[in-house]
Amino acid sequence: MEGLYAKSKACTLTMIWGAAVLASAAALWWLSAPMRWPSAKGLVLESHYFGYGTAFDNFYKPGVSGPSVHYQYTVNGNTYRSDRLSLFSRPDKYSCDESLWARQAQQLVAQHPIGSRIEVRYDPSNPSRSVVTWTLNRPATIGAGVLLSLLTIAMAYEWRHAKRICRKEHGRTFGFGKRAKAA
Repeated sequence: MEGLYAKSKACTLTMIWGAAVLASAAALWWLSAPMRWPSAKGLVLESHYFGYGTAFDNFYKPGVSGPSVHYQYTVNGNTYRSDRLSLFSRPDKYSCDESLWARQAQQLVAQHPIGSRIEVRYDPSNPSRSVVTWTLNRPATIGAGVLLSLLTIAMAYEWRHAKRICRKEHGRTFGFGKRAKAA
């Protein structure tokens, strides 16, 4: 009976692992969408970096600092204005985009002063939806990789444990690899 419990536990963990892999793949597909969008040249209208507190505060509380870049671009004769920097968040007049680390945000503002040209990626099905930073967020991809690695290790351990229990109880592995010959 313990073998059945161990095997069902391993199966459950395998289903969780599968769901995590599918969810991670879907998230990475959505986050990489701007890489597949067409680009247009835009004009920077405003470019500011708002930093408050110490570097320590900005590292652990990214909401206290951030870039604000307003730009316009033209697609098929229509001119659009936006302040969206990435898919992660949409800033409003009371907040900044919090999806970038402080150093990334400062570099973005420094590279794009007022009046400069900026590459804009826009959604072909909705050209008013655009971004200017479209690389994958490294902390998010590293976190997903660590989570999947830990789930893989746990799943391998549980299957090995279930195989050991079944062999101990029944002298065979109950569907794990080769079956023992009948005596």
